Formats: sequence, C-alpha cells, structure tokens
Amino acid sequence: MFIGVPEADESISVGVRLIFVHVSAAQGVTPLAWLQQRAHPADVRIEPVTFGERAGARQATPTGDTTVLVFLARGWIYAIERTDFGQPDEELARVLPTLQVLSDATVTRTPPATPVPRSPEVVVDALSDAFARKDLNAIADAIGPCITVGGIPGDAASISRTRYMNTLATILNAGTTVRVQTRPIESDPNFGRFVRSTWSKSGQPDQRQDFVLRANGDRWSISAAFVRSPGF
Repeated sequence: MFIGVPEADESISVGVRLIFVHVSAAQGVTPLAWLQQRAHPADVRIEPVTFGERAGARQATPTGDTTVLVFLARGWIYAIERTDFGQPDEELARVLPTLQVLSDATVTRTPPATPVPRSPEVVVDALSDAFARKDLNAIADAIGPCITVGGIPGDAASISRTRYMNTLATILNAGTTVRVQTRPIESDPNFGRFVRSTWSKSGQPDQRQDFVLRANGDRWSISAAFVRSPGF
C-alpha cells in the first residue's frame, strides 16, 4: 500500500486515498480471469487492455475511469489499484499506467534473503526488556513495518512503525512506564495471539494495552496495539 504523505505521517484508515500493488503467483490464471474472480461491485467493467506493448486487463467504473490494471509476466500476476470512492481521482489515475513490470534481463536471480525465525516468546521477552529499559531501538525491532493502533471498542488505524515510534518516544519521555506481561500469551477470537501490558504515569490511572502478535513465515512481530476499555 502506498499513501501520499511522508513515512512519519502515514496513517491508513477508512476513507484514505491509496495505491495498492499486488504480486502473486498466476497459477495459470490470466489477468482478465484474475480480475473477474475478485470481489468487485456489480456495475464495474472488466475488460482486456493494452498499455504500450503489454497486454493485460483493467477494471473500470461505469463512467470509464480505470481503478485496476493487471499484467502477467514470468508466471506472476502484477496489479496496480487505486481506491475508488465513487468519483474520479485524476491524481491517482495518473499513477496507474506508470507500473512497470521488469523484463527478464533486468530482474536479479539472486534468491531473496530468508527472514531469521523468531518465536512469539522471543518477541514478547525482548519487548518487555526493551520497555523496561526504554530502549526505543529495541522496541522498534520487535514491531513490524506497520502497526495497527486504536481502542477496544473504537476505531483503529494502521500507521507506519516510524510514526508509532515518534509518538511512543514522546509518551515515554513524558514519564510513562510500560510493563509487559510476557506470560501467558493469550488468544483473542478477533485478533489472534496477544500479551497484556500496563501503562503507568504518576497522577493518572493505569491503562491496559494489548500487543497483538503476527507471523510472517516463521518470524513473529508485534502487529497491533489496542487500548482496552474496562470490561472489554
């Protein structure tokens, strides 16, 4: 997902204008079929399209505004998509045709680096120690590239790790201390595995905040931080 603000200001919630780039194994599916099998409004148009010398498919609004472009290369589906709020968006529309699928000659054949495995227990132990020392670099290392923040009940937003850490630095420097309860690692039917933490500041009531864990392959990280209201 791409948003048109500096990384330190990134916040993704309902109504935010975004560009999405999808890459997935084609598994014999054509660009047109890939679009057709996705969920989409009944009144959109899905049709073949050619940009330059590359044939693919597009999804368009009833008025003809392109919202998704899809191409096939080297057995992979490449798609670029913009948010559609029911009206033209000239700025995002100009971005879609700029997607370039690299040729075989320009694609490196070096295998991608494999993330080092990390268990949930390792993550929460490291997070607890980092908060106890107020070590911002160590806290950031336990968090994924983005983190969802919000209240339960309430609305949540996905923000960049950079934005979260900037806010957290201000909170910790103002005197808040955080104690992470590393065990047990609990399960929530909506969010998955999580641990509790207690946020304390002199003169204010303690606040419960849950850190949600998520795996990318064998490597776990913190993916969300939710403030729990009493009774939830």
